[in-house]
Amino acid sequence: MLYYMHDDLMGEFESCPTTKDMWDQFKICFGETSKTRLLILQLKWMQYKMDSNQTIAEYLQIMGGIIRDLMAIGKEIYKGEQVLNVIRALPDKPEHWIHVKMVLTHVAHLKTFAEIQSHLQIEEERMKMFSPPSVALVAKGNRPKGNKSSRGIQAIKGSCPPQKDRPKAGIVKKQKAKGKGEKKI
Repeated sequence: MLYYMHDDLMGEFESCPTTKDMWDQFKICFGETSKTRLLILQLKWMQYKMDSNQTIAEYLQIMGGIIRDLMAIGKEIYKGEQVLNVIRALPDKPEHWIHVKMVLTHVAHLKTFAEIQSHLQIEEERMKMFSPPSVALVAKGNRPKGNKSSRGIQAIKGSCPPQKDRPKAGIVKKQKAKGKGEKKI
């Protein structure tokens, strides 16, 4: 165990005669949550605000982690408080989020973190669908730069290649009609 410890910690724990004593010493030093850690987590829970360039998935992952950490140290957070704090921490910019926060605050069926999580993920998908595309598509013509004559004049001069499936001038295709001989097309 000492092999994997940082040099600063090794000095404290190398005097333990057995591994069990070392584990007991770890529990004393690192096992209990201090009041400072509890206050830091509570402040983070109450003051955290989603950054406007953060995705909903990242935001919900952070909020879920804070909830898990608080519950792991014995701090009970009621489901309604979880929902309200997740709504409170949504950003104010762009303006769309202010409307979403107001609607979510008054929705009666959102009672757990899982419900608000799925609702916010759906809202993010909806925002992506209706947002303008971030890439502009441009059509580019393939017209020769040196030749400024119009196509009609080129066709008259015979400089345009013949199009597929069109007969050349002066050639007539003949097709046999049923029972009536040949027919000009």
